[in-house]
Amino acid sequence: MKTDDTTLISALRILAAQIQSGDGVANACIAEAANRLEELAPCLPSPFAKPFTNPASGMGIKKQ
Repeated sequence: MKTDDTTLISALRILAAQIQSGDGVANACIAEAANRLEELAPCLPSPFAKPFTNPASGMGIKKQ
């Protein structure tokens, strides 16, 4: 089972705020991961979407 994107983003933001890191690198890395996931989430397929199929796959088209 996969965690939905919004829950994962929220968990990463909480971790970024609460983790104890002397130089702050871990905090910054986790925060950036949350930001990137938030930016990319709208581009990801919905878990309820049909799997992608190549429309040409059943047309007898051969790869060269």
